[in-house]
Amino acid sequence: MDAVPYPLNLSATALWKGILYDEDNLNQVYNRIKDINMEHMDKAKKSIIEKGLDGKIKDKTVHEISKWLVDIARDGLIEEEKGYIEPLADMVQKKKTPPYDLIGEKAQLGKKEALKNCILNNLDEVK
Repeated sequence: MDAVPYPLNLSATALWKGILYDEDNLNQVYNRIKDINMEHMDKAKKSIIEKGLDGKIKDKTVHEISKWLVDIARDGLIEEEKGYIEPLADMVQKKKTPPYDLIGEKAQLGKKEALKNCILNNLDEVK
């Protein structure tokens, strides 16, 4: 999860917490992936390279899997934490793919201005 831009860095943490800290969610994910083997992954890799979020892993698109993962992760979070997953949920809903969509949104700003959105470059805001 290194180099994930804000606020997706917090969304990624919320995604993992919502899945890994909830036994039912963890079991759902395990049951969905337990039959996936290297042959499936090799086919998926080719499909994803060719079709992006419409690429498939077995019988589901990456987009469908992404929506499902975000939904179950959200269910595994307490109410105060659910807001952290929303930037990711919004991105999945709109079928955006980082970093390319995020880079495209900032391209017209120029490199120096675009970097101002990076939290490490704005430590004054954190204080």
